[in-house]
Amino acid sequence: MGDFDVAKVGCSTDFSTISGAAVSPDTQRTIISAIENNFNLGKYSADLYIGFNKDGRNKSWTARLVSLQGGKDDFRCAKFGTKLKDNRQSRREAGVVITKRDQAFSKKDPNQPSFSALPGVNTGIFDTDYSPQDMLDSLNLLANYDVEKFTSFTSQGNKYYHIMLKKKANGEGFYRRREMIVDANKNVPVQIRLYTKNTRKPYKVMAVKSKPFAKRAFPYSYDITACWRTSTTNITLGDLKEEASTTEANYCKGS
Repeated sequence: MGDFDVAKVGCSTDFSTISGAAVSPDTQRTIISAIENNFNLGKYSADLYIGFNKDGRNKSWTARLVSLQGGKDDFRCAKFGTKLKDNRQSRREAGVVITKRDQAFSKKDPNQPSFSALPGVNTGIFDTDYSPQDMLDSLNLLANYDVEKFTSFTSQGNKYYHIMLKKKANGEGFYRRREMIVDANKNVPVQIRLYTKNTRKPYKVMAVKSKPFAKRAFPYSYDITACWRTSTTNITLGDLKEEASTTEANYCKGS
């Protein structure tokens, strides 16, 4: 195959044309563990920005995102309708709590997010193409998914891993398959393809950007393209802090 341009991956990109060298099982586990580690910062807080464009109409939301882990404080909280340091004012939406156990996200509909049998309907928070599983599912890849394919290849002078994961029969993975093109130097995906539970409908593609934070390559930006409708979603985490303050912790508990 010729060079695979990861910057141009989209819904129509044929991943089956990627050829590469086999990677040993031990190395596979090491790489996937590193990916989990880079996605999981433990206790942290950030400014969360969600931008959404559908049929030329733009919406945006901002919130303070806080992650508290350990004991009773094992949850993520994002409160919308607040003004951040850069003076961006959020759309007035209900407060939001993300939990690892029941993974409720939008208080407008606690059963969301879910994928409908029909394209173009509510798929995630506030009708965007982003769900809490996009954040939480990445923390337990080894526990919830089996490796179907894991190869290494070089493109434009850079080394990548091509990884296909399939949900375990008894696993708690949200997607039936997760496919990733991973930067081998950072151990962070640069492109992710997420296959929904509805096998008759296509998937969504996420382009990921990362930067150093807390001695990790932290994925701070996601551009999400939904392949079943004309829409795009951008998720950005800024003003990252390693510890959530007491004030923020109490702020979330009052959600």
